[in-house]
Amino acid sequence: MTKIDKDKYLPSVEPVNEKVHSALSAGLGLVGASAIFERVFESPYTRRTEEWRELVTEVINTLDMNFEQLKCKVDRNEEILTSFLLADEIAIKTSDKLSWELLKNGLINVLSKENYDEAKLKIFFGTLRELTSLHILVLNFYSGLELYNETKKPKTYPDDVWLTTIIREVRKPEIESILPKILVDLRSNGILDFGPKAPHSSGSNNYSVLRPTKFGSELADFFTEPSLK
Repeated sequence: MTKIDKDKYLPSVEPVNEKVHSALSAGLGLVGASAIFERVFESPYTRRTEEWRELVTEVINTLDMNFEQLKCKVDRNEEILTSFLLADEIAIKTSDKLSWELLKNGLINVLSKENYDEAKLKIFFGTLRELTSLHILVLNFYSGLELYNETKKPKTYPDDVWLTTIIREVRKPEIESILPKILVDLRSNGILDFGPKAPHSSGSNNYSVLRPTKFGSELADFFTEPSLK
């Protein structure tokens, strides 16, 4: 394969975007940049799109709904269309199957309840888009914990012990190095926080006393399969 002559195609005065175009053209002969993209990515992109659309069909079949019933729902409630478009955008941009399952659960909930505000739907889907499925997985773990109140005082744990507990419970040992970052993200996005009755220890992150906020609880519920609620 002929090497790219950087002096010929990448002169120092050439804008960066022009350098990229020149390099691609030189390295791949007469094939245009758009054709390069199509040849390299079109097949995987098409396959991923088809797989996602099959999952969407599964959502509709899960609810035992035919085409006319679905069309009637969409005509009556445009938030459903918004949800499918938002989910579609996220799904096509990730290969993470857990994200797909969460999106599937969200769509089932939208079709089942039909009472979601569009602004809230955008926030729910947008949160998954900006964070990751692992964030929702950790949120789900916290959603199953007892709340602190006047009579209930669940036991607290040192941070290192608690992080190990989360990793074991969510069965994702690969998140060990990023789990503290995930918890920071969940707090900064108003998904987890310390309740008014939660105890605090100085010199600690107090991970074990974090609990879902009202928004966090709604978010977890939205991405949970209805049959598991």
